[in-house]
Amino acid sequence: MKRQRKRRIPLLIGIGLMLLGALLFFLNSPRRILLVVDGKPQRIQTWRIHVRAILAENGISLDENDQVFPPLDYWMSETIPLRVTHRRQIALIEGQNETRFDSASRFVGNILLDGDRKIFPGDVIQWNGITLSPDQLPLPQDPLILKMATLRSLEISLNGELRQVTVSDSTQNVAGVLSTLGVQPSPDQRVVPEPNTPLTEGMLISVLDPIELTVIDREQQYQKTAYGATMGEVLADIGISLNGFDSVNPPETAPIPANRTVAIQRQRVMITLSGEPVPFQTSWQPDPERLLDDTEIVQAGSNGFSGSVKVDFYEEDALQRSITGDQKQLAAPQDAQGIYGSKTELKTIDTPQGTLQYYRAIPVYATSYSPCRSGVAGCINGTASGRKVEQGVIAVTGSWYGLLAGSSVYVPDYGVAVIGDTGRSANGSNRWIDLAYNDEEFVPWSRNTVLYFLAPAPANFPMILP
Repeated sequence: MKRQRKRRIPLLIGIGLMLLGALLFFLNSPRRILLVVDGKPQRIQTWRIHVRAILAENGISLDENDQVFPPLDYWMSETIPLRVTHRRQIALIEGQNETRFDSASRFVGNILLDGDRKIFPGDVIQWNGITLSPDQLPLPQDPLILKMATLRSLEISLNGELRQVTVSDSTQNVAGVLSTLGVQPSPDQRVVPEPNTPLTEGMLISVLDPIELTVIDREQQYQKTAYGATMGEVLADIGISLNGFDSVNPPETAPIPANRTVAIQRQRVMITLSGEPVPFQTSWQPDPERLLDDTEIVQAGSNGFSGSVKVDFYEEDALQRSITGDQKQLAAPQDAQGIYGSKTELKTIDTPQGTLQYYRAIPVYATSYSPCRSGVAGCINGTASGRKVEQGVIAVTGSWYGLLAGSSVYVPDYGVAVIGDTGRSANGSNRWIDLAYNDEEFVPWSRNTVLYFLAPAPANFPMILP
C-alpha cells in the first residue's frame, strides 16, 4: 500500500504541472476576439482577460449610459463577440412633430422605448425610407432619424368601384389621399367629403360623376343634375327632403337606377286631439299658527287630460284612411298642495243690533229675493230649511249649505240672519249670498259686501270654505 501511494504522488504532480503549463500558455497567448463597436465589427488580438481591460487596451471609452455585452468584469473568450453601443441622439418624426432623445439601445423597439414611445399594431417605423420591424438593427447614424406613422384603413369609391386603401397618418386630408393614389378629379366631378376634410379611420371617400336625374314630384316632372351614390344622397344634393310618411321609388338606400328617374310619393298625416281636462285636487295641511282663512298654495297643481287621438292619412292631399284611438287618460293630473290657518280669533263689530262677536269674515257678492221674486214662475214661500222667505234668512250655494246650514251670520245693511236656503250664483262662484225679504219689504241687492259668521263657532265648522 505504501508503494502505491508513493507511485501516485509523482503522477499527481505531473498532471498539475501540465495544467499549470496549459494555463500559462493560455494567459500568454494572444486571442482573436470579434469586437463590434456601434455596429462596426473588427477582429482584435489581445492578451487581456477581462472585458474592461480589453476595451481600455483598444482605447474605447464608456460612460454610464453606454451598453456593453458581456459585462465589464466578464472573462472574455473567442467564442462570443464583444459588443459596445455608445449612447447616441435619436430624432423621432411623427407627422409634423419631431422628438429628440438619447438611447444606447440597439433594436428599434428598445430605442423607441427609451423615448417613452410604444409600438402598437398598425404603427410603421421607417429609417431612410426603409420600413423596419421592432427587432431590427438600424445602421449607425448620429443622430439616428426614425419616422413613425400610424396606418389608417379607408374606403374609396372611383367610378362606382369600391376598394380598400391604407395610408399613413402623415396624410392629413382627403386631398392627400387622392394625391397619394394618383387620382386627379376632373372639374365636373365632385369629391365627397370635401378635399380639405381631415381623415378618420374607416372614412369613405367618393369621387362622383354628375348624374342627370328626372324627378317626378307631386305630378310635376323636371330635370336635375345631382351627385351621389344612392337615391338618398342625390335627393339631399338637389335639396329635396322627405317629410313624415313620404316615400321615394327607388328607396333612399338604393343605388341610382339605370333610367335615372326617381318618383316621390308625398304623404301627410294630420293628428287631431279631442277630449276634456281632468281637474286636479288640492290637499291641505293645517297650520295652527295661521289665522282662519289664511291659506297658501305651496305647490301648484295642473289638470290632466282625458281624450282620444284621431290620425288622418293623406296621399297627394287625398284622404286615404283614418284611425281613431280609444278614449283614455292621456295625461294624469298633478295635485296641488296647500296649507291653511286653523287658529280662530274672536273679533267684534258694532252694528245697529249692538256689538257682535264673530270668528270669520268672508267677502261675498250679495243679491236679494222674495217669494214672488225668486226667478221662477209663481211665488215660493218656503226655503230649504222650512223657514219662510222673509228678512233674517239668507241663501247660499249648495256647496256651502251642506257645511253651513243653520249658522248665524251678520250682513251689513241687512242685519243678523241664519243660513237657511240654497240657490245658485250667476257666475258659479261660492262667494255669493242671496238675501231674503217678504214681497212688501223687498230691497234689491247687487253689490259686494262682507259676510260675518257670529260666535260661538260651531264645533265642526269647516276650516276651508270651497
